[in-house]
Amino acid sequence: MKQSVPRTSRAGDTFKGRIVDPVYRRRVEVIRAGSHIVGRITAVQKAAKKGKPGTLSVAFYKVELPNGRSKNDQRFAYLTRR
Repeated sequence: MKQSVPRTSRAGDTFKGRIVDPVYRRRVEVIRAGSHIVGRITAVQKAAKKGKPGTLSVAFYKVELPNGRSKNDQRFAYLTRR
């Protein structure tokens, strides 16, 4: 996904990003490249000193396909990653 996240992001903030590469589940394409995805930040852990990176946990809840159709579905929750 291609998305820049502001340094001030907090849990509960929403975001929109673009899918760069197709997403597959069990070898079946479930989201096409070029789709837009909408989600919510669920947790933020700031980067620590000495170069330890921070983490951003998100949950996706809407996919807007390249053909203009959109899907609002909790089944997209399996795409959530940390």
